[in-house]
Amino acid sequence: MPHVFNELAQLVGRVEQDGGVYTMQGRSVGAVQPGGSVYDATGQLVGGVSASGLIYDRQGTQVGEVHLDGGIYAWARTYVGYVAAGMSLVAMGGAALLLLLDESQQ
Repeated sequence: MPHVFNELAQLVGRVEQDGGVYTMQGRSVGAVQPGGSVYDATGQLVGGVSASGLIYDRQGTQVGEVHLDGGIYAWARTYVGYVAAGMSLVAMGGAALLLLLDESQQ
């Protein structure tokens, strides 16, 4: 289960092999589907991730990207954190989108 960190290297959550994304307190914030669709914990579509790691909001606007090394960048190229390796770009990008959206709402 790869962990997700913010730009200060603080642990903010994890992504499970089944696509479930959780905060470090164990609260579900949503899930990433294998095809790249990203849903919040209520089942609402919040965005998506392409196979190349581009992250989109629900309107289809690119809002960031995740790199093969796990680096997460908001558009345009502002570092916002990283995901520990071990997952596909789609899973890493979806986890990043959900956890960073969740963190911004607190």
